[in-house]
Amino acid sequence: MPVTRIKRRYIAFKVLEPPAFSKPELRDSMAQAFSEFRNMSFVQPSDFRIIEYDPLIRMGIIRCGHLRVDALRTMFKSMKLRETFVKVEVVTVSGTLKALRSRLRKSQT
Repeated sequence: MPVTRIKRRYIAFKVLEPPAFSKPELRDSMAQAFSEFRNMSFVQPSDFRIIEYDPLIRMGIIRCGHLRVDALRTMFKSMKLRETFVKVEVVTVSGTLKALRSRLRKSQT
């Protein structure tokens, strides 16, 4: 029986509302959304990792497996911070950090 490899995907996202917050607050709100979402899916806490987040421009990058991209998109819709929903927009998804950063640079110019 062949073993399939988990392929990494990098998701660039932008926080639209509320105002900027720190990386630990983002991690906590994702953990809270994960705990609510866990009952509906097979997503594990180790399935995603925050690679970087800049609170000034409110953009960040998350790494996850290729099978978890849709689950993370759904989780973004249920994220809360200080009892208010956080609006998060997925900017782009890529298989490598280099390609993702290149796409982000092109879209910002």
